Amino acid sequence: MPDQYEVEITRDLRRELRAIYNFISKDSPQNASKMIVELLDAIEGLEFLPHRFAVPRSRYSRGRNIRAMPVWPYVVRYRIVEKQKRILVMHVWHGSRRKP
Repeated sequence: MPDQYEVEITRDLRRELRAIYNFISKDSPQNASKMIVELLDAIEGLEFLPHRFAVPRSRYSRGRNIRAMPVWPYVVRYRIVEKQKRILVMHVWHGSRRKP
């Protein structure tokens, strides 16, 4: 069985999730809730096999070993802290937005 990691959500990520919810809920509160649940389920799923997503080649990730997990239409950025068996989930943004 693969190692299990602890998933930690940053304060910035919580703010971003609230902003996503608020934006979607203007048109559809049901879809806003559904999208947040989908994102949180995917984030929780990182506790097993977090290495399955690649480190993209971008200025944002360069030298920081930050991985990208697609959760259509969003992208979740996270970092693996091996020594502590911890996943630090940092950002989520819409895939059509300009990447950092």
